[in-house]
Amino acid sequence: MVNRSESHGNRGFALVVVVLVLLLVTALAAEMVFTVRTGIEEARQAKQNMISRGLAMAGINLALFHLVDHPVDLAEEEPYILGTTSSVYLDTGKVDFRMTSESGKIDLNKGSKGLLRLFLEQQGYDLDEQEILVDSMQDWKDKDDLHRLNGAESEYYETLTPPYLPENSSFVEPSEIFLVRGSEKLRDRINPLDFFTIYNRGGRINFNMLSPGMLYVLLDGDEERVQQYYDLQDDGVLHGAAQAQLILDDNYAMWQPYLVYSKGQNKYYTIVATGFAGAREPDENDSNVDPEKKYSGWRIRLLLSRTGKAFRYIRWSEESIVE
Repeated sequence: MVNRSESHGNRGFALVVVVLVLLLVTALAAEMVFTVRTGIEEARQAKQNMISRGLAMAGINLALFHLVDHPVDLAEEEPYILGTTSSVYLDTGKVDFRMTSESGKIDLNKGSKGLLRLFLEQQGYDLDEQEILVDSMQDWKDKDDLHRLNGAESEYYETLTPPYLPENSSFVEPSEIFLVRGSEKLRDRINPLDFFTIYNRGGRINFNMLSPGMLYVLLDGDEERVQQYYDLQDDGVLHGAAQAQLILDDNYAMWQPYLVYSKGQNKYYTIVATGFAGAREPDENDSNVDPEKKYSGWRIRLLLSRTGKAFRYIRWSEESIVE
């Protein structure tokens, strides 16, 4: 004869087992759903990145097209102006591209100390801070281990965390300036690629091919004068000293010793192209287009040299962005 209390105990145990199994199955199902959703989102993002990268590549080629030539049937098209951003909308998204000449930036190896000091002053450096960075840059490049009055050599950099040694040779890329003593104030303010180069070996900056960053520095961020600069270029005017004096106004006297006025003399260019998959052209009549919506995209930055219609790629970098 079965004990009733034992029977009830077995049923209770069985019920607990069933509940535990159901909980386990539910947890496994939830984990599977999460895994599937994560996989779908990763696949969607990978597809978006692939499309955005393809659009960015299209931007690189559009910039190269403008740099080299125009077909006859596009002769009436407005010429591309260096330093400005052009946007093209395609069925798959948006392409932005901008091209600048390295001759419109400060050369870290050949630029004069006066030009560098003037730039630093515009970035809020006082005289002592200017001397520290300028002297430290010279120490960074020379081969000895004797520091200038306000400079720095190995004994300074070895005390940092982590420690490192100065290059003791010419700068090899603009971002290297952030390793030099005295550059701390610049680190949170600028992208060095927008202001500095190692491919402007004439030492001065070309007023006809200023990078957007340098143009804003020379004009103290005055949007009206920036537009005046580009309007003259759009009209086909080659800037000379007279135009520079008109546009720079009170700033002309201090920048004039460091300016040259030429066109097409520097063969080094930087192209920045960005692709945004799914981005649509703003349309006030289309309620489905949100002008404030941010899109993830892909950005390619290319440094190249041009000889005739032949190009040599010097530096290529890529990154995903959200704008």
